[in-house]
Amino acid sequence: MFKVGYKTDKGLVRENNEDSFYVDDKKGIFIVADGMGGHKAGEVASQMAVETIKECFDKNTAFVYNDYSKLIEKAIKEANTAIYKKANQDEALQGMGTTIVFALIKEDKLYLAHVGDSRAYMLKERGLKLLTEDHSLVNDLIKQGKLSPEEAHFHPMRHVITRALGVKNEVEVDVNTIPYKGGLILLCTDGLTDMLEDKEIEEIVKNTPEPQKACELLIGKVNERGGRDNVTVVVIGEREP
Repeated sequence: MFKVGYKTDKGLVRENNEDSFYVDDKKGIFIVADGMGGHKAGEVASQMAVETIKECFDKNTAFVYNDYSKLIEKAIKEANTAIYKKANQDEALQGMGTTIVFALIKEDKLYLAHVGDSRAYMLKERGLKLLTEDHSLVNDLIKQGKLSPEEAHFHPMRHVITRALGVKNEVEVDVNTIPYKGGLILLCTDGLTDMLEDKEIEEIVKNTPEPQKACELLIGKVNERGGRDNVTVVVIGEREP
């Protein structure tokens, strides 16, 4: 069991919320997804991603996995296939897709996977550390030295992602295993990171020991600034004794 906070909000501009999330603090499974597509199609994609991954883990609980990374990759690829097939069967859902950021905590390891620009952070003594790398056009330009991180924050194409679930029949998933000795982990959609700088996020989570309160303060701050997008935040605190 973990101390966990979570909150999702459609913001002040969008008509509906296309984000989805899932929390199972007993199993140590945490998922955040940010859907995209036509009217309500993004909502369908993100919900399908969360449900398919959850079902894959439920089906495989009888097996002993020495390497959870393989199971995580399998689950996310199954979600990709399910969304892709659904989109091609229903004209109203064509072109739908979703980002995904997934965390599994097992004993002294954090298994992390993502596709797209939803992020995972860990709060360390030195501050808030980004654990994922955005699959986005502006991040590619930063890596090529064509754009600074400051310029990227205001770039007109900052929302263009280069990888998502459901867009193609195959998807590449980034999966990492990180030593875990406790400490705070934050998962979020880009509705948070578009509106708040990392230093502002760090300040709130460092000074708010209660995970649920931290989520509420973060989303409150986003909406104070105009809430241009849906926003979802999951904050995973210390294990409970």
